[in-house]
Amino acid sequence: MVASSDNDQYRSRNALIRRHIEKMDASLHVGTKEFDISKVSEVDSVDDLLIDNAARYLLKDWKGVGELVNG
Repeated sequence: MVASSDNDQYRSRNALIRRHIEKMDASLHVGTKEFDISKVSEVDSVDDLLIDNAARYLLKDWKGVGELVNG
């Protein structure tokens, strides 16, 4: 079962994550000629942050996950 993405907690945390991503990109000059991959230190995967947010606020139940439908 999945909750609505209109969930206030989900939307608030998602906005925070997006601002964090934008600041990281800006400080690393992502998308510009000044970008240098060697200057990127180890950071949490952006995907991990977004997945954690969805799992925390949107996934409400695993019932039916992995079950065959019509066959």
